[in-house]
Amino acid sequence: MLLNVRGQVFCMDQACYHHGGPLVKGDIEELGGKTTIKCPWHAYHIAVETGEGLYKGVDMTMTSSGKLQPSSPRLKSKGVKQRTHFVELRNDGQDIYVADSSAIPGTKASDRKTQLWHCIH
Repeated sequence: MLLNVRGQVFCMDQACYHHGGPLVKGDIEELGGKTTIKCPWHAYHIAVETGEGLYKGVDMTMTSSGKLQPSSPRLKSKGVKQRTHFVELRNDGQDIYVADSSAIPGTKASDRKTQLWHCIH
């Protein structure tokens, strides 16, 4: 799936790593200074540049009186979950070159969902 975000082009597998949701129907949103695509099924945020699963989380700390107190929400990463692919614009942006990264050793959580998506569709 190709994404054009403010003139920058990104490519990632189109099935969400979580449960295979159709990212092509997702919204592009900013989350903690990162550009993400939000899965329409379960609202998972994926960084379009890196494939990281991102969320806003809190840390709990114990106060001196023994009560748990949450911190302010901050951006946290689940690590790279979605496979991204190298994109290069050529010929003054008239041609788009995409290098399939699925041959690179190592697996991403989205790999299985993408394989299932290809079998179903």
